[in-house]
Amino acid sequence: MTRGLGIFIFVLLHVFAQAQYTANGNAVAQSATCYSVTPNAAWQNGTVWSNATKNLSQDFDISFSMNFGFQDGTGADGMVFVLQQQGVNAIGAVGSGMGYQGFNPSFGIEFDTFQNNNPNDPLNNSNDPVPDHIAFLKNGDVNHSTANNLAGPVNASSTSINIEDGINHTVRITWNATSHVIAVYFDCNLRLSSTVDIVGTIFSGNPVVYWGFTASTGAFFNGQTVCLPENIAGLTSPATICPGNAVTLNAPINAYNNVTWTPSNLVNDPYSTNVTAIVTETTTFTITYQDICGTSQSASVDVNVFPGPTVTVISDTTFCQGQTIQLTGSITGAYNSYSWATPDGAYIGSTNTLTPSIATSGNYILNVLAGNGCNYFDGIVANVITMPTTAWADTVSFCNGASAVLDPQTNATSILWETGSMNPTITVTTGGWYNVGLSIQSCSLIDSIFANVVYPNNFSLGADLTICNGSSTQISSNISGLWSTNANASQITVSTAGDYWQSGMYLGCAVSDTVHVFVQNPPVVNLGNDTTLCYGNSLVLDAGISGTWSTGATANSITVTNAGNFVFNYNDGVCAATDAIQVSLAYAPVEVLPDSITACSTSPIVLDASTSGASSFLWSTGETTNSIVAETSGPITLAATNQCGSTNEAIEITYEDCNFSLYIPNTFTPNEDGDNDVWYPVFDRINRLDIRIFDRWGTEVFHGDLSNFYWVGDVRNGKNYAEDGVYLYRITYSSDFGDDSEIDGHIILFR
Repeated sequence: MTRGLGIFIFVLLHVFAQAQYTANGNAVAQSATCYSVTPNAAWQNGTVWSNATKNLSQDFDISFSMNFGFQDGTGADGMVFVLQQQGVNAIGAVGSGMGYQGFNPSFGIEFDTFQNNNPNDPLNNSNDPVPDHIAFLKNGDVNHSTANNLAGPVNASSTSINIEDGINHTVRITWNATSHVIAVYFDCNLRLSSTVDIVGTIFSGNPVVYWGFTASTGAFFNGQTVCLPENIAGLTSPATICPGNAVTLNAPINAYNNVTWTPSNLVNDPYSTNVTAIVTETTTFTITYQDICGTSQSASVDVNVFPGPTVTVISDTTFCQGQTIQLTGSITGAYNSYSWATPDGAYIGSTNTLTPSIATSGNYILNVLAGNGCNYFDGIVANVITMPTTAWADTVSFCNGASAVLDPQTNATSILWETGSMNPTITVTTGGWYNVGLSIQSCSLIDSIFANVVYPNNFSLGADLTICNGSSTQISSNISGLWSTNANASQITVSTAGDYWQSGMYLGCAVSDTVHVFVQNPPVVNLGNDTTLCYGNSLVLDAGISGTWSTGATANSITVTNAGNFVFNYNDGVCAATDAIQVSLAYAPVEVLPDSITACSTSPIVLDASTSGASSFLWSTGETTNSIVAETSGPITLAATNQCGSTNEAIEITYEDCNFSLYIPNTFTPNEDGDNDVWYPVFDRINRLDIRIFDRWGTEVFHGDLSNFYWVGDVRNGKNYAEDGVYLYRITYSSDFGDDSEIDGHIILFR
């Protein structure tokens, strides 16, 4: 049984120091934990307050470092550690009061670096000593001669009267809430201690105060800084938590070195100032550490856990691989619900059973939810025992008359052979089955192996081989031994005829065998050169031996009548041969000339028969080229011939006159005197005509064609006469001979 079993994620919380303090006046943050309370300038005033209050009904022990600048004599004025109830924005008066004047009620520990004397008080009735000093003050009063000076002044340093040396000085302040003793250490030396009822006599019984630092300068000045602890929360008891929850614990403010938390197994880092703890029951945590002065200290804090029901499961267990076991849990006390789960939250079985079944190793947790919202749990670690395994073969062989070692190569922790031997291996001399019992803890099984006796005549290289001349073959055996070729291997490659033998050890037995290799010459196959076959003819392809053709036929020869690539393959299982022939198909010449051609006498007619497929030509003109020019009208014949035949064809040649005419007059007088009254073009052998006439403004006044090409001088085919003047025309036409053109010109009209 593993109580409180679970998987948790530790979360480290980093608290930024600059968010824990408030600076006022001339004070500014220099880094995450260091502040300049006053700059190195005259008449400066600053305060730095912790945002977390202190309860003076509890002890505190706080350490920090202070730097008072490097100007002695001309430097001023000092700093004060202050307890007050005005808040984090409070600020005092500038000048010799070190910024502390004006805080009432308050308790202050002054670190005064300047002797303040009133010029009218030659007796120095304020009792402000020359050495840099420390005193306990109250209510903002820095006069050592009044009742507000509670203790001191004493020299701040035990080794020097000057602390304005530019060095960071370690300061420790302790408060005992029971004895009311407040003490201050400077550079780890106790400088001043006094019994002061701070709560009762200064803060009227209210123990909650703000704490921090004040500083000021006057006509004399220094840069004054303080470096505060990063952790100001301190060691406090957290709120009561549910079992198994995480809680953050912060070390005391003065913990600087050699931090150790106990019990260490319940925190994420037992050597860190801030830790996360996981608890299942109320636990006291103790921290030991060294403060800034090297003093060993310790403190304790209780982490309280809500009480709840008692959850119990069966003890941790083991079981064999392949088995299933039942978990059993019990709950004593009040609760709301329960479930079994693995640490990653996966449910085991039903969510409302106390007896789920499992078959795998793992951590199993019974979670119980109580009315207070807390989860209570107990867990079991279940380990599956791996079953024994073996790595031997099913059979071991050995030579007749020899022996064999039987080794199961197992992970079993105990072994028992059927012979009674408990040794990891046994030696056998006879064949048969042998059983062995194998166990790991309480998990066991029985495995078997067959011992096979091998006899030498079982070894063979196989039957004799036949190979094709020019090729090779492999002779293989199931042993690696010496061959007649002097090779020592399990196989050899041979390409010549002869006897080949191998000798060696076969499963512990001396064996040998011989195989003969025959060499066979391949046949010669020649289908001839690629050829051409005339359309309609046939061709016999003869390979000389029977084989397989690409046509699917199996024969010595085939007859082909079409074009193609014909392939012959021969293979008798030993030798193979192949050849191919490309057969192209040719045709007799084709007719390519038209029956007749008519052309203008100015355009010679070329007769071209180059595409007929003929290899020779004979024209009736006596010419033998593939093309000729017809010189005159009349019939012409052609005889075209190639290896596949001849073709005769004739063509009628006609040459004709292709001239046409078009005359366009440029003047007419439409005055109805019977002379030149109409304008029209004169043409011959024109098959398309388009006439458009425009006035000088581009307006069309007449549109004619082959059916109407006469203009009588009217406007737009009306009864209005066109005015005298110049008119433009555009005539487009086509002749019977394929001539297309456009003519632009002008017409002069006058009456």
